[in-house]
Amino acid sequence: MIKIFKSEPFIPRLWYPFKKELERIFTQQDSQRLLFTFKTEKDLELWRIGSDDVSANGQWCLTNENTGLFVGKLKPNSHPCWAILKTREYPMKLFHVRSKLDLEDFKFIQIRAKSTGSLYSNWKMNLKTSDFHANHVYSHPLNFSKQGEWEILEMRFRHFKLPQGVDGPVSRLEMNNSVIASVALSVSIPSSVSPESPNTAESRSTAESRSTAESTTAESTTAESTAAESQKDENSLKDENSLKDYSLEIDWIRAVHKINTYH
Repeated sequence: MIKIFKSEPFIPRLWYPFKKELERIFTQQDSQRLLFTFKTEKDLELWRIGSDDVSANGQWCLTNENTGLFVGKLKPNSHPCWAILKTREYPMKLFHVRSKLDLEDFKFIQIRAKSTGSLYSNWKMNLKTSDFHANHVYSHPLNFSKQGEWEILEMRFRHFKLPQGVDGPVSRLEMNNSVIASVALSVSIPSSVSPESPNTAESRSTAESRSTAESTTAESTTAESTAAESQKDENSLKDENSLKDYSLEIDWIRAVHKINTYH
């Protein structure tokens, strides 16, 4: 009996650019690669936490269910504040080149996680790419549908975008998922101070000048001092009540290639 196929399916030469796709179709298998699990302390050591100077109070720990838990609080400020959970840099290879995560054969990245707290819908996944030309960080929101329930969130690599404010040809670059230098999960809140319109700024300036003129009188000095102390206590209480808590529990992260998806 003559065998048509040897160890691999026969693919005409003209179809070689689609060889990997066709092999997956012929074998009728979806491929996936488990990137990270969070079952032991050693797994958690591959990650580190960080934040802006104001909100450095996050914690990264192992739960009783053998999952990773990133928890903390953010304080709204005059500038955007954030907290991040990020993989440590890969070790150096020959010629001082760092190892990278090559996910070129995959189209999606998935994460099984659940989020709680007032910032449960503010999470993003950030993928940093690095090659000989430049380093770029691409982001995709984690679209949790419910708070406090396990979900498998799926993101297509080509839907990761550069941050706002990047202009020029670089802003149109599609992410190269064959040179991923690090994976990160971040949560943030915008600035608590909104920009002032010209009219608002002018009226505020006028009010301040009037207040300065009135404060020259000796009678208003005591009243203003009392009001300032009262305002200080009120602001302190407001700061305590304005803390935003976040919590992200993670089971695994994996890369997936689906043979029934072609766009």
